[in-house]
Amino acid sequence: MARVLVAGHVNLDVTLLVDRLPAADEEAAIQERVRSGGGSAANVATGLARLGVDARLLGSVGDDEPGRRVRERLGEHGVDVDPVVEAPGETSTKYLLVADEDVAMLGNDGVNEAVAPADLAPGTVADVEHVHLTGQRADTAERLARLAVDAGCSVSLDPGRRAGDRALDGVADRADVVFGTDREIAALYGDDPTAAAGSERLVVATSGAGGARCFLGDETRAHPGFDVDVADTSGAGDAFVAGFLSIWLAADDLDEALAFGNACGAIASQRVGARTALDPDAVASFRDGSP
Repeated sequence: MARVLVAGHVNLDVTLLVDRLPAADEEAAIQERVRSGGGSAANVATGLARLGVDARLLGSVGDDEPGRRVRERLGEHGVDVDPVVEAPGETSTKYLLVADEDVAMLGNDGVNEAVAPADLAPGTVADVEHVHLTGQRADTAERLARLAVDAGCSVSLDPGRRAGDRALDGVADRADVVFGTDREIAALYGDDPTAAAGSERLVVATSGAGGARCFLGDETRAHPGFDVDVADTSGAGDAFVAGFLSIWLAADDLDEALAFGNACGAIASQRVGARTALDPDAVASFRDGSP
């Protein structure tokens, strides 16, 4: 199957399940605490690797114990972490407050954007068929997109909270696939995503419990999603992307990619923590309604 390079943030996540998101001068009760790896790039790479896709990760962690632990754990999941840089400083740590389907985030960036354009040579995309770009330095993302196009790789982009940042225009223009929530796609393209979805660019918009849609030229495909009891939505979008790409890269089947991606996202939302160890058999059983 295709070798994929995923580039972006590699974090340590601390997820706190709380009874509600507190307002100023209020206090909420912590119901559960979970410590795990995080960062959109690391989450997607892990999902791809667990789904049988040969995944390589480019990002940076600190030269501290959390960074070494995060890097080792990614390797245990089957991710090629050779390109992950250990930079002087602290590994980025994010604290996620989760109350039902509401999520708030606190964090320090640490050294999660230590990879600069000057660090990237054409060999960075050697033996790669696809490059998936997530939130990171815009100049680094654009350099990677240029290298990927020059090498004949397909490119996908999930800008996350940086959607609408004009510094990413050069990346979005080179992307074959653009992922985002409905809000993020609207920030990128306005109210009509079909205006950006040309004959060669696929735009994929996720709607949480409402499923997902994709736009390619004049064609629109949709999947309604799955009805599940939600424990934590953080990381569900990353699981969706991993599931979608695993199908799209292998078979270019949009209907199946949407269904499989939604199943992966639904499974992730039933578990606490931003990173889910996806399993093809578990996804198949979930779709069949099996226990």
